[in-house]
Amino acid sequence: DLNQAIELDPACGRAYKARAMIWRDQREYESALDDLRLAIEHSSNKAHMYESRGLIYQKQLGDHEKALADFTAAIAHDSSYASAYESRATLLRAMVRDDDALEDFNQAIQHDPNYALAYNNRGVLYWLVLGNTRAALADFSDAVRCDPSFSTAYLNRGSLYSELQNHGDALLDLNRALELDPKKLDALLERADVYRRLGELEKSIADATTA
Repeated sequence: DLNQAIELDPACGRAYKARAMIWRDQREYESALDDLRLAIEHSSNKAHMYESRGLIYQKQLGDHEKALADFTAAIAHDSSYASAYESRATLLRAMVRDDDALEDFNQAIQHDPNYALAYNNRGVLYWLVLGNTRAALADFSDAVRCDPSFSTAYLNRGSLYSELQNHGDALLDLNRALELDPKKLDALLERADVYRRLGELEKSIADATTA
């Protein structure tokens, strides 16, 4: 029982963090923030606690400025904390600060060269914002190399292959995305479009109908 654990050890940062996540899941966000404040105060791993609070500010409360402050504080406490760089980069993308986001994705990958999510999200930035399809393909390929079960990275690479008229590789990736996640709506719709371009109308209609 976390309440009992905190009563026995009021300086246990991990217990406050665990209880905060329960509050978050119950949508009791103010209580979650209170516990994370205490977790930051008592934990030796302050970077992780700041990031956790920042994610609540960002995802649940939509307060970008407070989220940015917490992600920055996390990095200040641990300048090699790859996850905090990735979290801040994703937030900066939402704030349309794309150059700053790219720098943070670069930092995340520098500190964790096997960070599949950072490769994928940087690939999306290269592709959809910066128009650098070669860099995007390289990043999506690194993402699936780091995590062969990462269905979204296969979807993104398959969609980019389709845009580049490489329909064979597009189908391979979209099929793999759907093997990993059969209910992935975007992959079904993208594959339906590839089949349509290839003149395989029955398969296109089947995918579109399933979606």
